Amino acid sequence: MAHARPLAAGALLLLGIWSGTVVAAAAEEYSTESAKAVDNLLISDDQGKTWSQARVPTRQLLTAVFFIDDKRGWAVGHDAQILASSDGGATWSKQFEDLAREAPLLDVSFVDAQHGFAVGAYGALLETTDGGQHWQDVAERLDNPDQLHLNGIAAIKDSGLFIVGEQGSMFRSSDNGATWSRVEG
Repeated sequence: MAHARPLAAGALLLLGIWSGTVVAAAAEEYSTESAKAVDNLLISDDQGKTWSQARVPTRQLLTAVFFIDDKRGWAVGHDAQILASSDGGATWSKQFEDLAREAPLLDVSFVDAQHGFAVGAYGALLETTDGGQHWQDVAERLDNPDQLHLNGIAAIKDSGLFIVGEQGSMFRSSDNGATWSRVEG
C-alpha cells in the first residue's frame, strides 16, 4: 500500500493492488471498473465519505502518489511506470514506462510543478524538469555502487531532498537534486 501524502483542498487518493490478469495489447489498457474497487485507485473529494474509482491507464501495481497542488499529481509503480493527473486524480495518463528495467518505481516527489524525481528498485533515480513530459535516468548522481533499492524520496523543509533505501542507505541533496551525498549513520 502506498504511503499517504496530504492533498490540497481535502482531496483524498488511495492506491491498491490490482489482482486481475495483465493482457498485452497495442492500445492502452485501463483498470477495470470493479465492485471490488477497494483493490484499485480510488478518489474522494468529500473527506473520505464517498469514494469513486479513478480512470487509470494501467493494470500494474501502483506504489506511490504525490500531488504538488489540488489538481496536479503523479503516481509510480511496476514496469517503471509514471502516471500523471491534472484533474485531482480523477483521470490519469501514462507519462513514462520502461519495461526493460524490469523493476518497480517505489516513490515520487516534486520540488515544484516542473521538477520532480522518481526512485525505485535497483538504484533507480529518474528526474524530470518539464513536468514529466521527459524523464531522464540520473542514478549516476548517487554513490550507490551496489544499486540498493531506493524506497522513498521527500523534501524536508530547510534541509533539502532525502532518499532512503535498502540497508539503511540515505542520500541528501541541498541543491534540488543536482548533486547528492551519502548520509552516514
